[in-house]
Amino acid sequence: MKKYKNTVAYVSNYCTHALEETLINYGNAGYKLVSTLMADNKYDVQIMYLFFTKEIEE
Repeated sequence: MKKYKNTVAYVSNYCTHALEETLINYGNAGYKLVSTLMADNKYDVQIMYLFFTKEIEE
């Protein structure tokens, strides 16, 4: 049976270096980016939410 591990990361809309590092690190860990969402946090700052998944063995 296939199982998946899902996780979410978030970065500031204005911090492209953090976005690049997040994508590289999750990619190196075997995750695939499946979705993104732009939303304001509680301080009205735009945040990019990155949703990742990877297949795991159990």
